[in-house]
Amino acid sequence: MRWQDTAEQILKELGVVLEEEQAAIFYDDADYKVVCGGEGSGKSFLGSLYMACRAFHDALEAESSGLTFGDLYWLVGADYEDARMEMGTKGDDNYLVGWMDQLEDIDSQNTSTPARHDQFCILTTLRHKQIFKLISGYDPLKVGREEPTGVLGCEVSRWTKELWERVFGRLARRRPHSWCWLSGSPENALGDFADYIRLGQMPNELGVKSYSMPSWVNRSVFPGGRNDAAIKQLETSMTRDRFMRRHGGILLPPADAIFPEFNAEATVANVFYTPGTPVHLFVDPGNYVYAVLAVQFLNDEVCVVDEIYVRDWSHAQIVKACMAKVWWKDVARGTHVMDTGGTQHHMGNPSAWEAWYDTPGLSFNHQKVAVQDSIERVRSLLELNPSTGRPRLLINPGCAGLICELGGGPSPLPGIHIWRHRNGIPEHANDHSAKALAYGLIHHFGTSRPESPDGWWEGDYEDPEDNSYLSTYLDDGRGRNIFEEMLSE
Repeated sequence: MRWQDTAEQILKELGVVLEEEQAAIFYDDADYKVVCGGEGSGKSFLGSLYMACRAFHDALEAESSGLTFGDLYWLVGADYEDARMEMGTKGDDNYLVGWMDQLEDIDSQNTSTPARHDQFCILTTLRHKQIFKLISGYDPLKVGREEPTGVLGCEVSRWTKELWERVFGRLARRRPHSWCWLSGSPENALGDFADYIRLGQMPNELGVKSYSMPSWVNRSVFPGGRNDAAIKQLETSMTRDRFMRRHGGILLPPADAIFPEFNAEATVANVFYTPGTPVHLFVDPGNYVYAVLAVQFLNDEVCVVDEIYVRDWSHAQIVKACMAKVWWKDVARGTHVMDTGGTQHHMGNPSAWEAWYDTPGLSFNHQKVAVQDSIERVRSLLELNPSTGRPRLLINPGCAGLICELGGGPSPLPGIHIWRHRNGIPEHANDHSAKALAYGLIHHFGTSRPESPDGWWEGDYEDPEDNSYLSTYLDDGRGRNIFEEMLSE
């Protein structure tokens, strides 16, 4: 029996009928659900009901299979008070304790739900001795030691990055039986909650799926739905961005985003390395973040099939990591591009270009590119191709750094966010993989701005083995060519 079948029986017994929009989210097959709910949408009501149904089914499944799961569940908030509503109390039929009370499944001797909302609570069921605990994320370092099967996340817009990661870390220990319902109303278009909402809109390795639940799906509060007078009044009282976030359950891109048109659902796809097709490396060897993109051109589409996105790695470590990749055997056939910083020496160490040439024997093309030219070139590939109905740029879900910078999910490294304008100018931050991509696209396809110069500095050295050449940027301006000097040493 599926958990949805169990849930239908429980809802029938409780006399609960869901609105169509609520049921679509409630019964969806995804196990890790992130719900962007409008104020008053009923996300707490629905979340506690979801927990009661899933937990009851877990007990039945564990009993029939003989496996040990389904004994512990968490209700997690930034503090106890945030999670207290979903726990509920006896006599309140709309939350967890109320649901269990109606099902006559509360072990009163082992249940404690103090009236004060800033205190720890625990609920124990009578039939299967399942335990539901209130967990405070005030000190995320203490969120551990136990392995819950299910988590109900409450007001997750207030969660810290550490709390998000610890909750997912705990759930990972119970896969494939674990599940979660994480809901909140976003305060702004940025932050960890916003990142996970965007992550859930596209294929991802974490298995998260996100949903929008507007305020007006709750017909008991807004009987007129989207056209309810109260909703219309709210819409006229605030900016469109705030209204859509707080009541529409929809995140609009930040007004200062570099790529506000980036659609993760369309652009992030299951594109993988195709053996026998040249692999082009686009590299930004930054001091703060070192980014390498492995790119293939397939059927008139630019496919970013892999990414290395790390901090505090040496050039040699990056080269070795790339050489260990399955796609490395097709790198020699590619044409590679590196940011201008690749020629710089830091603390007496070899430059990135020298490291890449010394060990694997690759040389890179290079050109100074106007920032706006690079942005417009990426933007041109984000447009939908009328022949396929999807963008010409496709990105593998594992390329988390690039996806984050474009505005599609959490970063694999701390301190990295969506690439934005600052004082009307593209900021010199959060642009590592995005910049590598842009330079590579400019080299292969030229600029999409006719008024901009489009000349690459083609160098004297050409290597027919790897189909790439060294550009004249290696000339140090005093008549000496660094490359030639290096060969003569």
